[in-house]
Amino acid sequence: MKIVFPFKTNSYIICIFVICGYFSNCVIAVANKPQPLAKIIVVESYINAQNATKYSVDNGHCLYFYREGDNLCFANDYPKQNSKSFGKVNDKRMKKCTEKGMEAEVVRFIWSWQNTYDSSTGKADVYIKILNMPQGKACRVVIIGDTLENVLEYRGVLNGNINF
Repeated sequence: MKIVFPFKTNSYIICIFVICGYFSNCVIAVANKPQPLAKIIVVESYINAQNATKYSVDNGHCLYFYREGDNLCFANDYPKQNSKSFGKVNDKRMKKCTEKGMEAEVVRFIWSWQNTYDSSTGKADVYIKILNMPQGKACRVVIIGDTLENVLEYRGVLNGNINF
């Protein structure tokens, strides 16, 4: 009995390579997505003192640190909108303190950012206060852009730690 393919054998092999190539590109794209070192899930947000919590929560808003080569980076991400600001962390400083009888950490750095949704770039001062509570790590993040146009304030929960 002879097996007959509805197309030429060479076409069949080319088709397999094209399909494999497509899926391997998908795998490579997923593999290149930065893996967060620490992630803050935003539960409350304000832009220039205006409440933006509903938008943040509805769009899965999170902030996270990741590595790109030897560089420490930071992202402000709205994954459901496929929208984020991301870039390199410079001049990171940490100090430990006590607040309301609990251990706390304060982190400050300069963030060189760019947006995925437009061509904007810039620098911002970022301040993160982490309060180590019995039920988890609560965070307050303040981002002040270099033009002072926008002051972003977020409150959330930290997954992981930022001692890197």
